[in-house]
Amino acid sequence: MMIYSPSGKGVYHAYYHVSGSNVISENVSFYEQGRTYNSASPNIGFDLTDKLEPKHELPWAYRASKFTYEKDRLPERIEFSWPDASSRFFEGVAVESNSPWVDDGNIQQVSIPRFTVDIELALALPEIFSNEGFFWLQCDRIIEDGITFYKVKQSTADEDLDFYPRAKIMNGHLNFGRIAIDYYRHAFPGDEGEMIHNLIFFDDQFPDQDQIYSIRKAKVQTIQIYQDDQALTLEGQLVTTNLGTGELLEVVENINSGTLQLTVLLDTL
Repeated sequence: MMIYSPSGKGVYHAYYHVSGSNVISENVSFYEQGRTYNSASPNIGFDLTDKLEPKHELPWAYRASKFTYEKDRLPERIEFSWPDASSRFFEGVAVESNSPWVDDGNIQQVSIPRFTVDIELALALPEIFSNEGFFWLQCDRIIEDGITFYKVKQSTADEDLDFYPRAKIMNGHLNFGRIAIDYYRHAFPGDEGEMIHNLIFFDDQFPDQDQIYSIRKAKVQTIQIYQDDQALTLEGQLVTTNLGTGELLEVVENINSGTLQLTVLLDTL
C-alpha cells in the first residue's frame, strides 16, 4: 500500500511505503508502474484474465465488468503555496486541467505544512517567519578528498524569470513553477493542462512543459475471487483485469467464504 506523505507529496508529488524496517518515498510515477520507474516493463504481479473460476470455468473477471468513477480524484485546478512568506520567485502557481471529465469546482490545495524554502528572505526578514517551522533544502551531494558534504542548489534567476538578471537564488530549484513542471505532469488530472502564473516563464527552458506524462487514475473495479495465496502477496504490484491493468488499492479477505475482494484502480480513459 502506498501512503500519502503531506510534505513529500507536496514537493515531489511523492508517496511512501514501508519495506521491512525502511520507509521509502518515491514519486507517484513509481507506484503507477507497480513500484518501478521502468514504464516499458511495469511490475504486473497478478493476471485475472488467465485465471478460471472453477464452477463455470470462465475467467474470474467475467462477472466484474462494472466499474465506478471516483471523479473527486480529478480536480480541475491544483494550487501550490508555502505556509510562510516567500519572495515572488518562490510564490505558488496554479495548474489547470483543460480536460472535459474533471470534477468542476474541485480545487486541490498543495501546501507544505511547517516547511519553507526561501532562505534569503528568511535571512533578511527573520521576524516574518515562524519559529516552529523547518527549511526544505534541495542539495547537491559532493565528495572531495574522501569527505562528503551537501551544498544547497542555486538557480540562476534568468533561467526561470524575466527579472533578477543572472542572479543566483539560493534553493531556487524549489520554486513551485519548476516543481509543477518536474513532478506534477505525472498522474495529472487530465490529458492536457496549463500553468497559471505571473512571473515565472519556462517556455524557453522547458519547451515541452504542456506535455502530460500520465493521467491520474479514477476508474475503480471491484472483483471477488476465491482465496489465492499469490493475491495476498501482491503489495505494490499491478493487477490485470478484463478492463485493463491497474494499481491494487485493497485486498479484503473473507475467512468464512474463503474469498478475496480486490479493489483495482484503473486508467481513467
